[in-house]
Amino acid sequence: MSSFEKANFQEQWVNKDEMYTVGYDSISGQKIIAITISWMGWYDIYFRLTDDEFEWHKSDPDALNDLASRMAVDKGKKFYSDRLLLNEGPVS
Repeated sequence: MSSFEKANFQEQWVNKDEMYTVGYDSISGQKIIAITISWMGWYDIYFRLTDDEFEWHKSDPDALNDLASRMAVDKGKKFYSDRLLLNEGPVS
């Protein structure tokens, strides 16, 4: 994981139905998705996005929904571990 500070996360776009927020780190400018996990607790997981993925909230919301869903299931443990910035959930 990186030295990401949650306090530096600036929300830019919220998808309430799919329970995620797209934004950026106000210090580094890094693009970020914060996914709310509502099963087995209520917490957020933060992942780094590419510039293209960040733009999907405007150009291809279905692709972003799919990515958010896959990241939520993975929780940064396997496929998205290299993008995980912060997992506020339980450690297992």
